[in-house]
Amino acid sequence: MSQIGKVVRERRRELRLNQIELAALADVSPSFVRFVEHDKAGIRLDKLTAVLRVLGLELEVTRRTIQQQPTPPFFPESAERGLNRHDTHDEGSRSISMR
Repeated sequence: MSQIGKVVRERRRELRLNQIELAALADVSPSFVRFVEHDKAGIRLDKLTAVLRVLGLELEVTRRTIQQQPTPPFFPESAERGLNRHDTHDEGSRSISMR
């Protein structure tokens, strides 16, 4: 979610809200708003959605093409169990973008 924090911070500033005001409007803690704006891992999606709703933003999930998929690392010890296989016939994987 490397871009979400930047978008949230810019939109909050456009609306002339400070982090405490945004937190109160979204019913989350001010520290949660800071975590989002600094792209911290492990944030709750329901709380993120509440923050985005207050800011007039939304998440969008789209499929990526096969060319955009990262190649998973190969672990030889996992090969016997079939854990390194990935379906090349799949049209792609999921990604999240902001609007």
